[in-house]
Amino acid sequence: MYLMVVPYKNTHLILKKVLRGVKRHLQMFKFSKLVGMLGHVCQLEAMTWWIQLWCMFQGFFYRFRNMRLNCLGSEYTSHT
Repeated sequence: MYLMVVPYKNTHLILKKVLRGVKRHLQMFKFSKLVGMLGHVCQLEAMTWWIQLWCMFQGFFYRFRNMRLNCLGSEYTSHT
């Protein structure tokens, strides 16, 4: 009965707000669960993952440095 008395627009806005709140709570719950799961996975794989990432970074860094040295070397030789 109460909803009948209240204009439609207001009920729509109220419902929207309620739904948004519920959605946010669900998202937070899902997010926390996801983070928990990721935490468990990361605890198991963090070391290997970090080592892999470090190796990748090192490889990229050395490749980049060599590339730059090669470029500088070729420029240097072409100028002389």
